[in-house]
Amino acid sequence: MIKTTHLQIGAIVVLLSSCGMAQYEDVSLDPKYLPLVGQQLEATTELYLHAVTLDPNYAQQVDTCVVTAPPGFSGPELVYRRTLAAGTAFHVLSVRRCVNCPFDERVEMMVHSTGNASCGESPITIDHSLLGSGVRAMSIRGGT
Repeated sequence: MIKTTHLQIGAIVVLLSSCGMAQYEDVSLDPKYLPLVGQQLEATTELYLHAVTLDPNYAQQVDTCVVTAPPGFSGPELVYRRTLAAGTAFHVLSVRRCVNCPFDERVEMMVHSTGNASCGESPITIDHSLLGSGVRAMSIRGGT
């Protein structure tokens, strides 16, 4: 009986903690991620740039952009999607980690890009896991 109650409480905690928006902390100064800040990255394969709205009514406004490997994603929050060719360049501005993602260590790089990969004034993120399998570092930052 106690074991069942603990399992039910655990399930409720997990469900409640996974609801809502992901929250992030800047980890750019963490020795593990500091070498990435200032790096030039290059897409080694075709990627997708997803323009996303965070509006609860799915207004057609771009609030953020996410770079992913194919097949990407879809849904009512997607305003548009562009294909980015291999060779597309990015500049890493900062690195952040999700603080309320209980099942994975979600780390993403905040980047800047121009041309087809630009997202206007909206921030662009690339999941850290794409490094080495879709994106590669082009230059080593000196002095770190």
